[in-house]
Amino acid sequence: MSDTQQEFSRIFQHSCFLLNLGAQDQETGCLYVSHLIGEDSPQCGTFATPCRTLPQALLLVNDGGKICLNGTNSESNPYECLKTHGPNGTEFKAIEKDVSIQGVSSPAHISCGLIFASRFKYGFVRKGSFSNLVFNNSRYGLFFFNVPSYDVVISKCKFINCQKAVFMLWEGNFSRIRERSFLKVTDSKFLNTSCGIEFGPKLRNSFVEVFLSNLVFDNGTYGLVLANVSSYYIAITKSKFFNFRKAAVGILWNEINSVIPEKCSLVATDSEFRYNEKSILAMLPNAIVETNISRCLFEGAKGRFNVTSDHRNVTGAVFVRSQASVVIPYPIHVLVSITESIFQELGHEDNSFAVSVRVDNLFGNGSISLSNTSFLNNENSVFVHGGLGLNFTNVTVNSTYGYAIMASAPPKTLIKAPGVRVFLENCILANNRIGIRMSTTTCLHNTARYCSTGDQTLIVRNSLILGGNETLGAGDAIRFGMSLPKRNDTRAVLKPSTEEVYLSPDFEAKLLLENVTFLGLHDCALSVTIEKNVIGLISVKNCRFLNNTQFVNRLDERAAIQIEFPNDDPPKCPGAAKGNESKKLMWDKKSELPVMIEDSSFENNVGIAGALNFLNGNITIKNCAFKNNEGVALGGHVYIKTGFGILNINNCSFLQNLIGHSRVSAVASFLRSESAGPLKIQNSSFVAVVNQEFDPIFAATKSSTIEIDSSTSFKCPDGKQITLKNNTQEDGFELVKGRETCWISVAYVKFFCEECPDGFYNLKRGSSNGLDIQKATKCLRCPYGATCENGDIEAQENFWGCYSSIPLVLVLFWGSVLLSKDKLSAKEFLTSCAFPLPFLFIWLYRFFFKKQSLHDFELFRKNTRDAEEIKKVLHDPFRPPCGDDYGTLYWESVLTGRRFLLLTIRNFITDPLTRLICLDFACVVTLVHHLISRPFRDRKANICETLSLMSLVAICTFNLAEVTLIAQGLEPAGPEQNLFYALEWIEVALLGFLPAIACILVALAAFSQVTRVLYHGIRLLRRTVCLRSQF
Repeated sequence: MSDTQQEFSRIFQHSCFLLNLGAQDQETGCLYVSHLIGEDSPQCGTFATPCRTLPQALLLVNDGGKICLNGTNSESNPYECLKTHGPNGTEFKAIEKDVSIQGVSSPAHISCGLIFASRFKYGFVRKGSFSNLVFNNSRYGLFFFNVPSYDVVISKCKFINCQKAVFMLWEGNFSRIRERSFLKVTDSKFLNTSCGIEFGPKLRNSFVEVFLSNLVFDNGTYGLVLANVSSYYIAITKSKFFNFRKAAVGILWNEINSVIPEKCSLVATDSEFRYNEKSILAMLPNAIVETNISRCLFEGAKGRFNVTSDHRNVTGAVFVRSQASVVIPYPIHVLVSITESIFQELGHEDNSFAVSVRVDNLFGNGSISLSNTSFLNNENSVFVHGGLGLNFTNVTVNSTYGYAIMASAPPKTLIKAPGVRVFLENCILANNRIGIRMSTTTCLHNTARYCSTGDQTLIVRNSLILGGNETLGAGDAIRFGMSLPKRNDTRAVLKPSTEEVYLSPDFEAKLLLENVTFLGLHDCALSVTIEKNVIGLISVKNCRFLNNTQFVNRLDERAAIQIEFPNDDPPKCPGAAKGNESKKLMWDKKSELPVMIEDSSFENNVGIAGALNFLNGNITIKNCAFKNNEGVALGGHVYIKTGFGILNINNCSFLQNLIGHSRVSAVASFLRSESAGPLKIQNSSFVAVVNQEFDPIFAATKSSTIEIDSSTSFKCPDGKQITLKNNTQEDGFELVKGRETCWISVAYVKFFCEECPDGFYNLKRGSSNGLDIQKATKCLRCPYGATCENGDIEAQENFWGCYSSIPLVLVLFWGSVLLSKDKLSAKEFLTSCAFPLPFLFIWLYRFFFKKQSLHDFELFRKNTRDAEEIKKVLHDPFRPPCGDDYGTLYWESVLTGRRFLLLTIRNFITDPLTRLICLDFACVVTLVHHLISRPFRDRKANICETLSLMSLVAICTFNLAEVTLIAQGLEPAGPEQNLFYALEWIEVALLGFLPAIACILVALAAFSQVTRVLYHGIRLLRRTVCLRSQF
């Protein structure tokens, strides 16, 4: 090409550059560079005469100046950097001035890293901004070497295939630089970079502020990593981190010798973390560590870890750990807040957690708050360790293959160490293999012998815990346990301190459940195991345990609620003279850790030991309802094992109206106690609608004292009698405690529901008030003319020599009408009443096929004279036809039909509640029908019949109210009991009114006759005396 053509091409490219470079890209004070039309010279850099290379621009730009790179076609011809030639070959030269670089027209590609260095070790602030640049296939993108402080802004840049995209490195010999640094990166991408943004590993700035917004990090070792940074504030918003082999965000310290007093904060909002080994990893020795996450998504690869043991990797996708020494007394505070975020499919590869927070320091504390957050299909969800408060509000944990929540505290020492506190409010835990676990034993640092638990608090309110497929063969929904150190392992010397630290012998535990529903679980809903010397409270209030089954540990005596104090001390023997073998135990009624279960319901729970299972302790069950709970071998509702447990039951109801389960052979005992502790039951009801034939409904076999008040009732199924086996005091067993020996005398009480033997019957259900069996409910001898089998009574077949005839109602109705119209003779009517069915067929035949002749009418008229008396009996009380009114001469059939309907309902509907509903409805319909028809001629008769029917409706309604309560397994108590007493007296008054009037009239008539006899007798006697005196 000739010189003229080259000049023309240069002028044309320059014109294109000017056209492509709009007015908005022309900035004042910018040194322009164009690899297309620029020429390097000492005077280049203006808009009209740009430089050609970036090194020339870097030489010419002033400190604090700005370079504008023409990005047109720079992808195929990228810009180079400053280079020097040394003994090790060509090296990139450091830039020792503040500079800003911007791509114009289009993104400017740079094939090398820009290295910035400081001329001084102290007090130098390096400033710069970089925008619209692309760094591709280079070792570094932007490298700040030994810069004590910097203020850098990066926007609209791309870093592709770089080893370290943005790297801040300090290699000074002093340990701390007390300067503030600032880095802001927006609208940029980091693709296939080993480290996207890195601080360290020998950088120890006093404070670093990092702002990341609208970024994409994809594929690398770290997205953002801070190493050995003493204090920082990191804000991440609207960014995405994908496919990082170690951590998307990593904050680490290599050397930990002491607590760093500075505060560290990380804020992440509206961001996504997908398919990373760790999403946020913070392992720091700082005194205050804050992490705030909101509206973020954390997602891992779908999969399932092959579970081989219960040991878990306690790291997490979000992993925050304080690495301060265990015994450093400096206060450590860790604060984590997570709101409106989603964690799903995490921890499958390494059996880790979605969120893990750990503080090993004995004096450390803090809080972890999670709200409006969901955990879905994770291997494990949340782990905390340390003196932390963990707060869940409106959190959903669903389909966790391992632990939903796992919490523990460092071993408690004589030097006060805070325990772990877990609070759940309005949460849903569904289909998790293991729910909440607070029974982890931990060991002191630098030794494995000194292991124990710390103080623990678990409070769950207004929450729902559901079972599902993942809970099959699973762990407990809530496991709360505290194990104490062994006697010989209570002291440890901890490094680096030489101070001896003693484990505490006293612990505090608090477990509160309020308004929590446990539904469809496949292991224990609540499992508690606590050693002695623990103070606090276990409270279950207003909770519901529904349709839970426990078949995981078939060889253990397990139930829906399992509470055990395995090493509880037995009662004390009183002081007495030597040789006294009749000592009585001294029971300590005050417990350091009482168990309160109140206002709760237990329904359709099935397990080895039914609904509730206790070992030792002081247990109070109050205002609770138990319904249809089943146990395979040891009791269906409440079972207390052999030991020294104290049990109090107050104002509770037990109901069993179903028995048997598809997988078990149930024992439907309401209560089974094998404990030597006192048993006290007040104002409770035990109602068995069904029961196993040879199993007791109540059994207490080893209790030292049994108190059952008279307001407590036991009821058997209909037709069964209740029997009591009771030995008030019998010799029990000898208790030896060291040198002390005393005898435990035990009481023995069992209630059975038994069938009446053949030849006996029972129309009531066997019942007992306290230990007093009601005689009226015992089996009675079968009367003459009846058959009694299995407690039922039936009339012998055809005992009265005739069968009941249903067609009688129709005969009375139709026959009354025919008789009133003189179409039926009196003899035929009377005969049809004795044989109703044949005459119904005869009358049907006459009605449809035979027309009556005049002779027949004459015959019937003749016969009507004989039927007048019958008509008076059947028709006189009722209204005759008049005009359009057909009258009610047939009403005798209605009266009979009403009785037949009530008897049919009574005999053929066996369920008491359904029977009384139908009877009440029939009575109301009858009353309405009577009010509409007004069948009697006499108005007073209609009023009397109305009052009678209203009384019948009232009586049926009163009984319906009572049977409705009984059908729910409840006994009237308190104001309800008084109300039912009043209703019973009203019923007696209504039923006895007419008989009482009749009795009064009979008595008056008898008295009148006696008076008349006496009167006439006296008169006769006087006349006789007078006659004798005359003679």
